[in-house]
Amino acid sequence: MLSFSAEDALSRLATGVFLVARPLLRDPNFEGTVLFLCAHEADGDYGLILNRGATMPLEEVFEQLPSPLRGLRRIGVGGPVEQEKVQILDWSGDAAPNAQEVVPGLSMGGHWDFSASPEPGTDPAGKPFVQADPDLYRIFIGYSGWGEEQLRNEIELGAWEVFEADILETIRLAPDHLPKTVDDFAEWAQNHPPRIQA
Repeated sequence: MLSFSAEDALSRLATGVFLVARPLLRDPNFEGTVLFLCAHEADGDYGLILNRGATMPLEEVFEQLPSPLRGLRRIGVGGPVEQEKVQILDWSGDAAPNAQEVVPGLSMGGHWDFSASPEPGTDPAGKPFVQADPDLYRIFIGYSGWGEEQLRNEIELGAWEVFEADILETIRLAPDHLPKTVDDFAEWAQNHPPRIQA
C-alpha cells in the first residue's frame, strides 16, 4: 500500500495533475473519484471528475442541436458545481476559437458550431461539432471547484493523493477503465509517466 505524505502530494500540486480520492474522503460528491486538475491558481482550483458519467441524449446538453447530431452519448459528470454548464476537453490539435489551453496539446471550452454542417465555402461560426472526431474530445457537465487554499487544506488532511501521469493517455481512458484506487493509480502513473512538453 502506498504511504501518504501530504508534503510530497502538495509538492506535485499543479495544473495538469490527477487527484485521486483517498479512503478518508467521505463526501459523496467525491468519494471514489479521479479528477483532472484543469487549473491550479492562487485564488482557487478547478477540475473535472473523470470517472463519473451518464448516457444521455446530446440534445439535452446542447440547445438547438440539429437532428443529425442528436442521440445518446456518454457525458462526463465533471462535478457538483453548475451542472447546467458544459465543458469540452479537446486534444485534436485543432482547438476551438477562444478555447483555453490547459496544457500543450489539450484545450478546454471555446466556441463550437452546432449547425448540421458548415455551408460550403464559408467559415463556420466555431469549430464544427459535426466534423469533430469523438475520440479526440470529451464532454462534461458540471465541474469541481475549490476556493483559495481549500484544496491544499484537503490534501493536508489526507483527502487526496496527487499524481503526475501522461495526461492524454489517462483522459482517453473510458471512465470504467480508469484506475480508481490510490494504489492502482500509482501503478498506472508509474507505467504512463508524463510526457515532456515541447
